[in-house]
Amino acid sequence: MQLLPMDRLGPHVSLTGEVTFGFLLPWVSAHHGNRLYVKVIHEHDQFLQQVKPRPFELTHSSDPVYGDYWSGKVDLSAPGQGSWGEPGRYLYRFELHSPLLPKPLDWIVDPYAREYGIGQQSAFTLGYIDHPWGSVESTWKVPYLRDLIVYELMIHEFAWDLPGTIDRLPYLRDLGINCID
Repeated sequence: MQLLPMDRLGPHVSLTGEVTFGFLLPWVSAHHGNRLYVKVIHEHDQFLQQVKPRPFELTHSSDPVYGDYWSGKVDLSAPGQGSWGEPGRYLYRFELHSPLLPKPLDWIVDPYAREYGIGQQSAFTLGYIDHPWGSVESTWKVPYLRDLIVYELMIHEFAWDLPGTIDRLPYLRDLGINCID
């Protein structure tokens, strides 16, 4: 069995603000006149009419195992409109230009994304900081399946907002719940 090359797929953000994209799109080749773009916008700008997503053309190559592979780099430190270049979440999607389509297909979600934004758009975070795990968190163990008590939590129904939800977590613990979904 051949595992997917996850180190080459999806967005990978460097410390310098450069994002490398990799996308497998079988049977969609540049040899047939296809062109693929990644369109990127800062999450704060997504509803501003004057700030449009920035398109970046991806390069086609052929992966010996998986076939048609598209990749490219986006420099977030380059000048742009709105919140471009600032730390935070960026939304992206792919746009396919094909001679077989009357107009570009402008809403291809990345199946290799590790984050998602509003409307199920693919996303990545510039300036992501790992959570500093405390001593209690680092020693916590997942309960055995037979001891697992799962509670599906809908924040907007449970307490309306995250701070209110956090305040109510001791209540759930007192009920014996040890897993929140």
